[in-house]
Amino acid sequence: MMNDFGWPTDAIPAALLQALATATAPRHKADRICRLVENQLPATRVLLLYFSSVQQAWQVLAAPVFENCYADPAFNSQSFQLDQLSALFPGVSQIAPNAQNEGQTQAPAGVDLDPQVLDRLREALKVQDEHIFNNERPGRAWMIRLNHSDAAGGQPDADSSGLLIALPASDALTAADLDRVFADVCTASRVVLQQVQYEQRVRERSERYSWALLGALDGIWDWYFGPPERFIVSTRWKNILGLSPLDPIQSARNWLDRIHPADREAVDQSLQSHLQNTSLPFRVEYRVLLADESYQWVATQGVAIRDRQGQPVRMAGVMRDISSRKALEANLRYAAEHDELTGLYNRAYFIRHLKDAVEQVHNDSEFHFALLFFDLDRFKYVNDSLGHVFGDRLLQAIARELQELPGADRIIARLGGDEFGILLFALRDSLAALDQAQWIQAVFQKAFTIDSQQISTNASIGIALSSPEYTTAEDMLRDADAAMYQAKQQGKARYSLFDDHLQDMVSQNRFLEQSLTQALAEQSILLFYQPILNARTLQIERCEALLRFSNPELNKHIEQLIALSEHSGVIHELGFRVIEQVLKFAARLLSIQSDPPVCLSLNVSAVQLENPVFFTRLSRLLKQWPMKSGQICLELTENIMLDKDRDTVRLLQRLKELDFNLAIDDFGTGFSSLSCLQKFPIDTLKVDRSFLHGVHAEEGAGAIAASVITLGHILGLQVVAEGVETQAQADFVRSFECDFLQGFLYYRPMPADEFESLLRAQNQAT
Repeated sequence: MMNDFGWPTDAIPAALLQALATATAPRHKADRICRLVENQLPATRVLLLYFSSVQQAWQVLAAPVFENCYADPAFNSQSFQLDQLSALFPGVSQIAPNAQNEGQTQAPAGVDLDPQVLDRLREALKVQDEHIFNNERPGRAWMIRLNHSDAAGGQPDADSSGLLIALPASDALTAADLDRVFADVCTASRVVLQQVQYEQRVRERSERYSWALLGALDGIWDWYFGPPERFIVSTRWKNILGLSPLDPIQSARNWLDRIHPADREAVDQSLQSHLQNTSLPFRVEYRVLLADESYQWVATQGVAIRDRQGQPVRMAGVMRDISSRKALEANLRYAAEHDELTGLYNRAYFIRHLKDAVEQVHNDSEFHFALLFFDLDRFKYVNDSLGHVFGDRLLQAIARELQELPGADRIIARLGGDEFGILLFALRDSLAALDQAQWIQAVFQKAFTIDSQQISTNASIGIALSSPEYTTAEDMLRDADAAMYQAKQQGKARYSLFDDHLQDMVSQNRFLEQSLTQALAEQSILLFYQPILNARTLQIERCEALLRFSNPELNKHIEQLIALSEHSGVIHELGFRVIEQVLKFAARLLSIQSDPPVCLSLNVSAVQLENPVFFTRLSRLLKQWPMKSGQICLELTENIMLDKDRDTVRLLQRLKELDFNLAIDDFGTGFSSLSCLQKFPIDTLKVDRSFLHGVHAEEGAGAIAASVITLGHILGLQVVAEGVETQAQADFVRSFECDFLQGFLYYRPMPADEFESLLRAQNQAT
């Protein structure tokens, strides 16, 4: 009786037949039978099964199987299959390209091979010739004897899956013949094991070559955990460490001990994590000690090879020199953290560490630090008068001096423009912060030499001490800024410590800023108009628009609100709101017949003129609310004349081209000179009210007022005396032929409707 093996039934062990009968799939049958044979013959593990796609029947191959071929991926590799094929029958050597028809493969007679298998065998044989046809290989003689044994008989058969080779059985095969074949296999097991070990070494060598293909500049390492331990490295690996090819590497300890102490823990953790969990890659960057005792950045990656139980037995990988990349990263990090001009830390770095310090105060009651915030007095004048290049070199010289200040645990930064900040850590008490401020002041006591030219400047310093009350870095920086502002008010070149008094001032400023923002949002900004009289006729010919609010409390702090708005930038929106209201009111006044029309004055700060969109928005408003030439006068502070650069002159000339008159407000209180008045296109001077308060009690005050009036007339300018509160003051300035009078003696500021009614009444009377 025959079965699908092609063998007599009595030649098959009963247990084997039962296993075949209960299996449902070819691969499942093979697994079941392999386990069965392993149980029966644990020392040999000799049975392989093959399902022929050509014959659609199971066939059996008596050949050695070690370490469970179905579980070990290495035994399923193409090279191992071909080695088995060449060892099992010499006829495989005939599978070679046809010389006359290159690219086609001829199969030996009696061998049934699919074309796909033939092409694969041909390519493999061409590459691995010395491994496949080497008759001196261990086990070769036994394989030939097995192939020609009477028990085997027939020619081997290969299917398109390329998994296994089968030896077809003859009808004469008996159980005794099968036992004899098994005995031969058991005898040769030791020899075949040597062959498998040889093939294992070939595969390991191939794996090293695969690692080499990942990068020609990488150093290859191969670590056998042993025992005995072996750590094999390539010449390139040694070159990276500055070693010669002959320098011995005894074990992995020679590598690990070279790792920088600060990086060793990270490397050990990554290595152990990978060995314990295959899903975690071993990839780490660290510094390694070179032969010249210097450290260099390298990157190492590798993978562990594990046994059947999943335990690591070996590890291989590469090491790469990444010092160039690390240097580039360091340069990029330096650029991101430092000011390009001065080399000090930049604002972003400073604020980040200030935030960390503020947070640490809440976590550590023993931690104290101080913030010093300062800028240079009159730096804008230096920058504008001597040029931006000169100003930049001055900042660089100052930065070098700051870096030489005593003290270690600190951060010095340029925060922008001429603003600097210093964080002092490990602070014992407030005196240490004051000492630092004095050292900073000492830096500016000597002149700086820039391009063979000496220049002197000073710094106003604000100091804020750490406190749990601070919750954000911005709050502390704001208080230091307030302290600096206080120092400037005290006469510049000073330092001021933020205290309770300043805290009250900051609280009030915060309230005023919020109220101003709310007033803008609610459109509760008002303009009052104070008449300006012709000093000779006492007729109203001009008026000044003055800022007021619906909230009476805010009207008590007008000057402070304007200063805060300039500091915060709100002045830009506030200023355009005022200009628009004045233009609207000027259009209304044109309905009142007067020739020339009443001139409306309003204040414009230098901060507003610096706004890039100032003229764009101003031109848009003029198109919407046209005015007559000279109908509106813009009053500028005297300090604007300190900016002697061409840009400032050009800005004022553009205002004149738009038909605005220009006036210098509070003249005599600033630092302008006669040359400034000659250079700028000014129409009017307004004598500051302080020079009128003591025109009789203080001869000096009256003399200054008289000088300003006379100077204005010499330059062809009209002069307005503001703050006239007494008849004596009016008589005094009129005696010097002052052109216009403004003050409480005549009129207080009034709402627009009231001023319009007053103007109409005057026109009717005349």
